[in-house]
Amino acid sequence: AALAAAGLDAATARQLAGDLALERLLLEAADRVLPDGPSWREGLALGARITGAFGEELARLARGRGGPPRRRRGVTRARASR
Repeated sequence: AALAAAGLDAATARQLAGDLALERLLLEAADRVLPDGPSWREGLALGARITGAFGEELARLARGRGGPPRRRRGVTRARASR
């Protein structure tokens, strides 16, 4: 009776009930549904921006040079692969 008074037919009431049930499940499991930090790609991009490698690569591409990027002095293979 309350749903009919609110102007909801049976199909709309079922959809609303489903939406509310899904909302409850998402709220109860929010710690498992929402990401807990940046992805490895976002972290890699941030690291490249902080070290200047991102800007260097953009400049190299703007100059039209192809091929692999130059290695930065002081960056070991182990550090570069993190």
